[in-house]
Amino acid sequence: MTEFNRSDIRRMFGMVLQDTWLFNGTIKDNIKYGKLDATDPEVKEACHTASVDHFIKTLPDGYNMVLNEEADNVSGGQKQLLTIARVILADPKILILDEPTTGLHSADIKKLLVILQRIVDNGDTVVVIEHNLDVIKVADYIIDLGPEGGSGGGTIIATGTPEEIAKNETSYTGQYLKKYLK
Repeated sequence: MTEFNRSDIRRMFGMVLQDTWLFNGTIKDNIKYGKLDATDPEVKEACHTASVDHFIKTLPDGYNMVLNEEADNVSGGQKQLLTIARVILADPKILILDEPTTGLHSADIKKLLVILQRIVDNGDTVVVIEHNLDVIKVADYIIDLGPEGGSGGGTIIATGTPEEIAKNETSYTGQYLKKYLK
């Protein structure tokens, strides 16, 4: 039996929540929060992978731009990509994303799909909690949950690949995936 201590387990997981969290400090410091001893090239590589490097370079102070207390001097989508860069820098083996498309424009959603594919290609596991069918349809495996407030009460409605879910006529997700996968 393999034994893990708590810090080893914590390093294995990374999370990006729907409500992004950035603190008052530079963009570089916010990203390095994922790996405090990261070098500048590592930070830039994580930002490049998260497709946010170009945006950062357009800012007056670039990576040294200070985010204010609410981080409202960048857009919601930019905040989301910055938090994704932070977790990429941490390099977890299991990445959990809760509604990662929140605040993202369609072009950024396409970037996110490329990012997720890179992570999976690296051998890591990605768990996505998502309602956006553009993201769901590229999943390897789906667990379709009933609505919390509805009769399903958050119970499992269907499981399988997107194609298998699309065959499930009783599943809300299945009905829409059927249209999307045509």
